[in-house]
Amino acid sequence: MKSVRSIFGVVALMSLGLFLLAGCKSVQKVSKSVSEPVVEDHATSPYAFKAGFYYIFDFSDPSVSGFNEKAAIENLIKEEIPVTDIWYKAGARSCRPPGSEMVMTVIVEPVFLVRLNKAYSGMTELGYKLAEEPGLGDCAYTVRHYVY
Repeated sequence: MKSVRSIFGVVALMSLGLFLLAGCKSVQKVSKSVSEPVVEDHATSPYAFKAGFYYIFDFSDPSVSGFNEKAAIENLIKEEIPVTDIWYKAGARSCRPPGSEMVMTVIVEPVFLVRLNKAYSGMTELGYKLAEEPGLGDCAYTVRHYVY
């Protein structure tokens, strides 16, 4: 009878250990591939960004040339950063509102915005700045939104 209790106790302890180990793992999954983007219009009506920590790619850095959104996303995946959303608005020299035939000649700055559930200091080493307030600037009629 004592050996049955001992075996039951060992099995119970092993089960508890496995349960605790499983509970310590990160809950958020890290994506392994680039998702398909959804095209959104952020300029016709106000866009509600969800709560989180937003990082914006620093295009003003002199070392940045020939930005590639897919390569930037693949780099975040390679670094195993648990991204929840990415928005990308390409830079342009003109802006055409939806339903309009008139094009305005303006300089549209590019924006690459990343949302995380938790702050991650390593983003600055990858060329991102913590955004005080998420946004995509003026003329955000064509924004690609990647959801993870």
